[in-house]
Amino acid sequence: MTLLSKAAVAAALFICMAGYSTAQDYGPKDAQGTPASVHSVQSGGHWERGNDEGFYRVLVTSGGFEHVIARLFIQWIVLDQDKREYRLQRSVEVKEIGIASVITPSPKFAMKGNWTMPVAITRRDGKREKRTVTVRPDGYSFK
Repeated sequence: MTLLSKAAVAAALFICMAGYSTAQDYGPKDAQGTPASVHSVQSGGHWERGNDEGFYRVLVTSGGFEHVIARLFIQWIVLDQDKREYRLQRSVEVKEIGIASVITPSPKFAMKGNWTMPVAITRRDGKREKRTVTVRPDGYSFK
């Protein structure tokens, strides 16, 4: 093997290892960047609307000291075809829940179109209720 070919192999190996290192750091950096107020995250399903497609994400945040308040968000994650990566397209709070201490979603993701999500809600006075959120590619409804 010539000196030039050894250098080429070493350069190729270095480039591959540099890419591998970056790929390994991707998950830990995202995890470390997650705000402490994020209580739970669940992803799944598949949606299509016009030329866009992606998956859903359900996010529960929680904050406060004496009076903890939980909030529920639905997010539409879209595949950016040009960059070949996913990005947040839309994030909506389910404000109809009102003030709650604990929110426990149990999404039943559909592989296409609408899906339903039973939600258990605990109010600050300890009362519990169950509601249903139906999520569509263009929005949601609350019952």
